[in-house]
Amino acid sequence: PVPGVLPNAMLPSNNDYKGGFSSALMVKDLSLAMEAAAAAEENRGSRYPLGQEALKLYRDMCEPGSKYSGLDFSSVFQYLMGETSAKDIKDIPPKK
Repeated sequence: PVPGVLPNAMLPSNNDYKGGFSSALMVKDLSLAMEAAAAAEENRGSRYPLGQEALKLYRDMCEPGSKYSGLDFSSVFQYLMGETSAKDIKDIPPKK
């Protein structure tokens, strides 16, 4: 989801995260998945901590007035990086 990784590709990240699958739709789909997981949990003791965290993150992104609600779900990168630009990312040294 990083802008410029494939500069000639028609990706939402190369178009200010416009188009694609919206973050609001991701909230809807993750909510449905969590409901299904909860039903499975009653029968099999299933756990789904990563799904719960992802749903919380996307709900936070889609709070009323947030610009992320209508953007592609891959804008989570921008949300987590705090609006850091792709150029800034290239300047971050890799973790050892």
